[in-house]
Formats: sequence, C-alpha cells, structure tokens
Amino acid sequence: MAVSVYDENVNEANTVDDSETTYTAANMQADITANFANGLGGVINFDNDPDDALDTAGTVVTSYGTDKTLTLSTASVTFATGLGTAGSRTPISGDATASHMLSVQGVATVDLTLSGSGLLPGEVVSAFGFTVLSRTTSGGLPRLGTLTVTYSDLSTASSDFSYAGAAGTNDTFVGYSAPSGLGISSFTLDLNRDYTPASGDSFTSIDDFGFVTIPEPSSILLLGLGLASALFLRRRN
Repeated sequence: MAVSVYDENVNEANTVDDSETTYTAANMQADITANFANGLGGVINFDNDPDDALDTAGTVVTSYGTDKTLTLSTASVTFATGLGTAGSRTPISGDATASHMLSVQGVATVDLTLSGSGLLPGEVVSAFGFTVLSRTTSGGLPRLGTLTVTYSDLSTASSDFSYAGAAGTNDTFVGYSAPSGLGISSFTLDLNRDYTPASGDSFTSIDDFGFVTIPEPSSILLLGLGLASALFLRRRN
C-alpha cells in the first residue's frame, strides 16, 4: 500500500542528495502531503511486500486511497530485484536489502495505469517522481541517464541526470508535474546515455516512487456544468 512520506528517515538514514528536475523531491512531498488524505496519491517505497513488490509479470501494483490501484508496467525485461549487490546502492527508505529497491536495467518505458472502483471521473496521474540510487563508476560506465515523460496529449519532456558516485552519495530525484489540463501516461528511464553497451546494459535501482492523481479538469468542468444545468432546470420548475 502507498504510504504518505517520501524519503523517510526513521528506518533508513540515507536521504535524497540532489534533485535534477524542476519538479523536486520537496515538491513531491508537498503534493503528497496535500493529497494523500483525500486518496489522491502516495509513495511506493518497495518495503511493504508483497503489495508493492515486483510480480511475476514484471509489474508493480500498489493500492492507494479507497479501492484504487496504480500499476507500473513495462514491455521490456528491465525491472528486477536484487541485481548486483545491495551494498552497491543504498535505499532512501526501509532497510538496505536488494529486495527493498526496484532495479532497472538499460532503457525502460513504463506505463502508469490507474484502476479500481474508487477512481474519480477521469482520474489521472498528475505528478510523479522517484530517486535513482547512485552507483560507483566502473568499467568505463559514465552513469548518466535521461528521464522522458509522455503526457496524455502525447507531448513529451526530457531531463538528463547523473547517478555516478559511491552508494548513498549521489542519490538523485527526478520527476515531473503535468501541465494544466493534462495527465501523465508513461515515462522512459534511459540509463545508457552516453554509453554503448558492450557487455550488457547499465543498471541501478530506484526507490520511493511518489505520485499524485487528480480528476481530469475536463471531467470536473463537465460535472460543474451538469450541476449548474440541474439547478437551472430546478429553478425553472
């Protein structure tokens, strides 16, 4: 189940070191704080197995709010648990075991799907972000990445970042908030920027996937127009 705190420091002292997108870790926590109690978002911290663990289909499914779920899915075989050793990365929540991080390899395009009987009309993901855990540079790998987000109108935006460094020294938050009137349908995380794989893709782990949802503004507008029409007809009668 999604939780309300991004980058908790009770069980794990390691924290986010940097935000390399305009939408920062502080923005993420502020938005979650404002919306969590209303069932409009939360944090997947990969600590509450099996609810937010990687399943056999290669997806992560977590519940939030009342009767709602968010599914992270990728057609590529790029999600895994336990790649490498836990000591090469340090999570920002929970304990430092490989099963409490989500490993990502190479280039992963991830769809964000909401489902459940509790969804509001037109509910969409309006903001998301996660922390890319640093890994020591080795074998000539530059440890550079690119995050590309796809909005509901199929427009995109991209940001480059670095995740090079010893475990726990350059844990980098990346995320996006959708422009007004749009939702977020998917994102692509490319860990191979400036790197031509010779003996396999670059990989690391991510931790604390935060997200916020809203009803689509068009749905809110239609609801408002419906209520206004009903009041108008009631007054006429």
